[in-house]
Amino acid sequence: MAPEPMLRVRDLVVTYGDTPALNRISIDVPAGTIVSVVGPNGAGKTTLVQTIAGALSPREGTIEYDGQSIVGKSPEGLARRGVALVPENRHIFGTLTVEENLRVAEAKNRGVFSRQDPHAYDEVFELFPVLERYLERPAARMSGGEQQQLAIARALLGRPRLLMLDEPSLGLAPVIVDQLFDLIETLPQRGITVLLIEQNASRAMDIASHSYVLRSGRLEMEGTAHEIAASGMFESAYLGFG
Repeated sequence: MAPEPMLRVRDLVVTYGDTPALNRISIDVPAGTIVSVVGPNGAGKTTLVQTIAGALSPREGTIEYDGQSIVGKSPEGLARRGVALVPENRHIFGTLTVEENLRVAEAKNRGVFSRQDPHAYDEVFELFPVLERYLERPAARMSGGEQQQLAIARALLGRPRLLMLDEPSLGLAPVIVDQLFDLIETLPQRGITVLLIEQNASRAMDIASHSYVLRSGRLEMEGTAHEIAASGMFESAYLGFG
């Protein structure tokens, strides 16, 4: 029998007022894997991760992490349990330096985690050497790719077990996207399970062990990249053609 997934979402319904955003969404994220959720703008991808992260409340459905319900838990409470979200558009502090951005994250995590790892900064700089070089640079003066590295680094300082990335490739040049996805692909080797939210479907599915395709708040199809491609239905599921 397969082990229970680290994250298990069942029949999730989320609405904005009377407007449905997610309609009976179910996904599994096994520990030590990368799972992607892809779909066009307005598919409900961001709503999904914001709900998992505790920023939104579902109308119906269940969300379990390590076999326990996390519906109604605060983002801070989930951070204590090892759940981190890097939001769309990064949300870095542009007027602060790189070091100050990292210190803010460290201070926040100090209130969340009972034990800080003295090697956390070393590992962050190993993953993102540009951040160590630009410690005194205001974050607003960094390129989009560098800002995305900073946003991920801040999340990693909290030692998450589950890292959710919302549109990490947004606005980045193709060569930077390749570098970023190469890095994301290594995270499970560091003990970090990844839920990847992306419009760049082909690139996201390439590094994921399993993918879900959302459109208009509904789950259209799921499977490995090979299974989805072999079905011949991806274009219809993604874009609504046919």
